[in-house]
Amino acid sequence: APPTTAPPATTPPPTTAAPLTREGLILRSAGIGPLEFGAPDTDVVAALDPLLGGGPVSDQAIPYPLHEGGIYTDEFGEDSYIYPYGRTTCYNNGLCVEFGGDAATTLTFTGYTQNEDVFAPLATAKGITVGTRWSDHVDDIEVGAGGCYQSGNGMTEGIGVGLLSNGTPFLEYDETTDTYATHIPDPPDVTVTWLSAGDTPTFFGDC
Repeated sequence: APPTTAPPATTPPPTTAAPLTREGLILRSAGIGPLEFGAPDTDVVAALDPLLGGGPVSDQAIPYPLHEGGIYTDEFGEDSYIYPYGRTTCYNNGLCVEFGGDAATTLTFTGYTQNEDVFAPLATAKGITVGTRWSDHVDDIEVGAGGCYQSGNGMTEGIGVGLLSNGTPFLEYDETTDTYATHIPDPPDVTVTWLSAGDTPTFFGDC
């Protein structure tokens, strides 16, 4: 019988990831779409730039030189961060991404805030975004009593949510008793004003 030879092995073609689209920029508790917290700042900005207006509207390198109690603070003592070096990059749809590290040349993606804006803000997997009414997602947004007068806070899908009540305030001062009362407003009166996840700089404000 003639000798037999095994057929040549075939190598499957390499798989390539589908290109990232704006629709793929889903706000998550661990990043935005496929962009995970911990990714280099240059990679994240390069991915977002072509999808969000062609580039940032502001891009600031911010040092936090003052160190006390494990927290770094800027030179004015107004903003704090968990890293001594930071970078805040903001786009025209109100999204700001935060990068931090132990050196200005080794920054990684640490957090984001989708601020209030009328131009196509990003949304969570359940479609929650700036302007969403709580009554449309009662089961998806956890809201607690109290806050800063008309402003309150909540959580959705592991993401922090800022809220605004056009009715009963979250926190109310009673002049007759000199006390504060906390409330949970009616869902139809409450809308989302921002969403934030990860580690972001903190401003020392009044409330």
